[in-house]
Amino acid sequence: MLAHVLERAAAIQGVDQVVLAVPENDVKLVAHLWPHVYGGSEKDVLSRYAGAAEKYEADVIIRLTGDNPLICPEIGQTVLDVFKRSQEEFVSNDTMRSGFPDGTDVQIFTRSLLVKAHKSSTTAYEREHVCPAMWRLAKPVMVASDRNLSSVRLTVDVREDLELVQMITQHLEHGRYDLGSTIQAYDGIRRTHPTWVCPLAVRLWSKMRRGDGCWEWQGCRTRQGYGVIVDQGKKIPTHRAVWIVQNGAIQAGMQVCHHCDNPPCGRPDHLFLGTTQENTADSVAKGRRASGDRHPSRVDPLRCTMIGVKNQAKLTETQIYEIRARCDNGETKASVARQFGVDRTTISMIALRKTWRHLPERAGKP
Repeated sequence: MLAHVLERAAAIQGVDQVVLAVPENDVKLVAHLWPHVYGGSEKDVLSRYAGAAEKYEADVIIRLTGDNPLICPEIGQTVLDVFKRSQEEFVSNDTMRSGFPDGTDVQIFTRSLLVKAHKSSTTAYEREHVCPAMWRLAKPVMVASDRNLSSVRLTVDVREDLELVQMITQHLEHGRYDLGSTIQAYDGIRRTHPTWVCPLAVRLWSKMRRGDGCWEWQGCRTRQGYGVIVDQGKKIPTHRAVWIVQNGAIQAGMQVCHHCDNPPCGRPDHLFLGTTQENTADSVAKGRRASGDRHPSRVDPLRCTMIGVKNQAKLTETQIYEIRARCDNGETKASVARQFGVDRTTISMIALRKTWRHLPERAGKP
């Protein structure tokens, strides 16, 4: 598989040098594959990238991974062209969002951004997966596909994936790395093997780090930390996928919630079903939903302004009690709304106790 990736990486126009960065213990095993091999930490992949970039004096890094043996040089060239034109620090065709097939991921970033990520990352997830730290530090430019091929799976996580990739490579002529030929081979195999499928459960558990506590998803995550997996061409949260695999279909209107309040967790006994209202009540009871004086816009309004968070919590808890009292005493909602600088609907919802319901009827009393 590594030989396929190396050959295709070298075929991207504009690449000065291809470096194979592997765990230090594996250097001797792969030294015969490529002249430029760098050995670093097995689990701290971010430090491995930073070390390789420093040794080979790379100003720009194109990241390809060994589990994507069918990466297409033309996609790498497209992402590289966008990187050069945009003059941004980070450009990606993130296949969870761009429409490209899963397994054709290309990330391009500057060495300076890599160094920032290396110095600032403290979580095991960021240090193992390299790019999440860069998503945090820079706003990446996204390169989208002109066709929606997100349901096509070309990556290798489990045995069934490897079998499919081997069949595709047998159909491809040597040196035919283009996406069109790859998709044509993929479609032909799916027609002749209509029952071939990598089960959701197999793909799900292959990337779930299991232990005594939470079982954290090690694949793609949202900015909020929730895992994401593709099933039948659709992206679904991994904790919902776990529930489906373990318990069957989820009833309409129900949400899969976490007892542990850990978004990437997929441990079955840490999950429970609840309505939207129950999920909200659970977050309020556990103090996860900030409002009023605890809302970020009240705690640190300057930071909220800098990162673009809307100042949604315009009212304090003290003001809520005043609004309730004035409305209960007969003052018009329009008048109260003008006084507090909000719309009439907001005042009406407060007066009817449909919002801010977590506050007791009288300040200081249960």
